[in-house]
Parts: sequence; structure tokens; C-alpha cells
Amino acid sequence: MKKLLAASTALLAAPLLSASVLLDEDFSYSDGPLAGQGTWARGPSSPASDNPSNHIVVSDGAVLFDWTTAAAINNLVRHIWPADEAVEGTIFAAFDLVVTTAPLSAPEVRPGFFSFGDGTGNQQRGFVGIQAGSVPGTFNLGISNNSQLGGNFTFDTEDLSPGTVYRVMVSFNSFTTATRLWIDTTNPQDAPRVAISAATTSNSLRRVNLRMFNSDGDGGTTNLGVFTLDNLVVTAGEPEEPPPPTVLPYEDAFAYMDGPLSGQGSWQRGTADPTPDNPSDHIVVENEQVKFDWTITEPLNHAVRLQWEDEEMTSGMIYAAFDLRVTQVPQPAVEAAPGFISFDRSGGGQLRGHVGIRAGDQPGTFQLGISPSSQFAINFTFAPQNLSPNTTYRVMVGYDAATSETRLWIGGDNPAAVPAATAIGNPSVGVRRIQLRMYNTDGGEGTTNLGVFYLDNLVVGTMETTLVPVLHLARVAEGLRVEWDQAPGQSTSLEYNSALEGAWMPLDTFETDVEAERIQFTDTSWDGITPRFYRLEVQ
Repeated sequence: MKKLLAASTALLAAPLLSASVLLDEDFSYSDGPLAGQGTWARGPSSPASDNPSNHIVVSDGAVLFDWTTAAAINNLVRHIWPADEAVEGTIFAAFDLVVTTAPLSAPEVRPGFFSFGDGTGNQQRGFVGIQAGSVPGTFNLGISNNSQLGGNFTFDTEDLSPGTVYRVMVSFNSFTTATRLWIDTTNPQDAPRVAISAATTSNSLRRVNLRMFNSDGDGGTTNLGVFTLDNLVVTAGEPEEPPPPTVLPYEDAFAYMDGPLSGQGSWQRGTADPTPDNPSDHIVVENEQVKFDWTITEPLNHAVRLQWEDEEMTSGMIYAAFDLRVTQVPQPAVEAAPGFISFDRSGGGQLRGHVGIRAGDQPGTFQLGISPSSQFAINFTFAPQNLSPNTTYRVMVGYDAATSETRLWIGGDNPAAVPAATAIGNPSVGVRRIQLRMYNTDGGEGTTNLGVFYLDNLVVGTMETTLVPVLHLARVAEGLRVEWDQAPGQSTSLEYNSALEGAWMPLDTFETDVEAERIQFTDTSWDGITPRFYRLEVQ
């Protein structure tokens, strides 16, 4: 089913296989300030009074950063290439890094020492930073998309050792803002140590910056140790085009690299998603599936979205079908915002057709539900089936932008089958996005634990079909009541299946005469525990 694997791999390899070298620098200069040697110049934002002689300097053919000084330093040295070589797409930089004095544990307010930038100097992107490791005397490396502030960095967890030469590679994509970090490999097909993206933009790229800004934000300085950078190579692939707009129908097998989904394919971070929220442990790709880990106790408000072209905006019924596998069931709680997938209009602000998850009625089970126009639990209608973990269910949600009618199917993607749940809410001006969401507030100061689950093989589109009229499921004392409106002169057969495997079992047949009729059937054979799915076959 992973049809995108070969294409994805080829794209990843392209920047280096067809690379153009923008800079190949071994820093064979005289000992002393790097600024003014070769093509390196002092950055315009570096104060004229700042003396770089003890800070970003050449020492024995490498660039030396001495971050142990107590003096306040704000120094930037840069290399700029010609405007006709500006990079649009992905740019890579690889260099040797040797730490001789490890950083001290402290508020690393600005830990970045390397970044890319545009020609104006106003945009710095794709930062590499350093911090003290979890073990004294070690260090960690990390990256940030678009900010040198420590709160925006994502650090690799491996504690690295001083005195060791590490080959470090960073990439940044000007279209998607995807930033990736590799350590001890320069092959972009290898899994990166860290991969992030953010809801930001970037101009074309024309420079690299070496930076030392040691303010701790409170009148003091940070000590990030002493280290050298050498053998810097900056490359860009053939000029890239922005990712093509998504068109319907859209299919995604998520054959991407492990790491955050945002920044891969056409997926982007939601604009309402707070920048300080680190998505690396939340909505991520793992083994070519999207993983939601809702067990984390840190408050999160994270969204990843995909958008299609204006002319593809849907004003009628739209569907999204996907495989869902729960590996850790939700815990009973007040699920204040249980939705994890929904539709949206192009401008945001109209989330519609939500699918949510909650703990089942029986321990170790879960239930799925829908909400037409709100992500909060009070507005969800949950199907009564208790579903089992470690089972792959085909789930489909349908939303009609004109009427707000929302339907949920479990166990198939046939819109003519009986839905497991239906609901009516607020209509929409149109649908142009699909959004994956994780908002784990419990409505107070705590968080909700909705378990761990995987989403795969997503299909989004519209269908020309005659839908079975709205069907309702409800628990009653005698069993499970199935209810629907049947058209005049129609004959139907109600069937059920408990395991979504094998033959569907008939329950009864129903006929209407010259008038429409509300049909009610109570399934007294249901034991109240085993999952049961229904479909209505029109004769």
C-alpha cells in the first residue's frame, strides 16, 4: 500500500545527487578574527563596538567559538553568494564540529551558532545550536526553523563527547520551512536526528551566518563552552518548485521519514499552532503511519493541515477515510477536546466534521464519535460500539458543508452503508482543508490521556452517490435499536458483522409501500459487549 515510497526516496536524494556547491571552506586563514578574511564579512547587525578577536576567530585553520567569556557578545560573521545563485527549495550545510570545553547548564537563551539567511539579512533560518548534555561534561545539538531563541530549539537527546570530531549536517527548505539535523552522516536518505517545521515563511537563501549572542536575557551571559567548526560545505540541489497544491481526490500512505508530519509532503503546521509547541513527540510519522501520542502530560495544542486549490473547494458532501489502529486505549476522563481529524475552510476558523476518540464502556476498549462543528466533547455524538485495541479499523467521516450533516462509518468506506453515528450542527462556507489535531486540555489545569493510536492510508474526496437516509443507533433495555427513514416502495436488508471479517449476517428485511416510513428494529441478539457493525443493503 506504500505507493509513495520510491518517489519519496528519490526526492530526498535529489539535492545532493545533483548538488551545486555554493561554498567549500576549509578556513585556511591567518589566526585572528574571521571577519575580513576570504569572503567572510562582519554582519550588519553585529555592533561596531563588539570586538570579535576573542570570539569568532580563526585558530589553526578552523573557526573557534569561545563562549566562556563573561563579556556580553553579539557577533555575527557571514558569507553571501550572488543573487543569481539564490536558493529556492532545500539547502544543505555540513561541517566538522569539535567541542573542547562542554557547555554549562544554564538558560541557553540564544544557543544558535550557525544559520542560513536571505540576501537582506532580515531573515535567519535553519539554525544549529548547542546546549549542555544531561550528563555533566557532555553536550547536545539541536535545530530551530526561524528563531535563535532557546525556547524554539529542538535538541537531539544523545549526549555527545568533547574531543570527538562530529560531522554535522543541517538542511532547510524555503518552501515548507522543514529543518533537519544529521550527526555523523551526510546522506539525506538517512533518518535525521531531529526534524521540525513551523508555520512561517522564508525568502530565497543567499548566505550562511556564524553567530555568538551570549545574553541570558537577564543582564548576564551564558557559557556554551569552547568549540571549533571546520570544513564547511554548503550545497543546493537543482532549483525546486513549491510543493504542488493538493487536488481531490487526495491519497496519502504517509511514506515519509520518521519525524514530524509537518513539513513532509504537502502537510504544514497549522497557523493557530503555538510556535513554542514542539511537535516531535506528538503528531509524527512512525513506520509510515501518523502517530498520535496522547499520553504526554504536557499541555499541547498542535495542528497539522493539508490544503487544496480554490477551485477544489467543496460546498457539498466531502469524505475522509483512513485506517485507525489504537495501541493504547484512552483513559476515562473529561475529554474536553477529543477530536483528532476534521475538515476546515481555506481561511481557518471553521473546523467541521470532527472525528474524536474516548474510552469505551468496557475496560480496555474505545469508542469513536463525530461532531459537526465543535471540537469539544459536549458536542460529540459517539457510536455505541466498544472497539478493540491492536485492530485496524477502516473509518470514514462524511460532512455536508451546506447542511452540516455529519456521518461516521466504522469498518468500511462505502457511503451507502449504514453509518455508525450521525449528527447535525452548523453549516460551512465550504471545505478546503483536512486537519489533524491534538488538543489535550481537560478544560482546567490538567490534560487528558486519549492513549496512543496510528492513522494511515488517508483518502479525501467527494462522491456522486445516493446515500442511505440518516440512521441512528441507540442502546435500549432489550439490546441495540437501529432506526432509519426508508423511501417509498423501497426494500432493504439489515445485516451485521462483529469482526469486520467474513460474511455479513442478515437480521431482517423491510419494505415500504407508497409512503416513506421510519423503520425501527431492535437487535436483541447483541450481548452488549462485542463490537457490532450494521449495513443496510437496498434491494
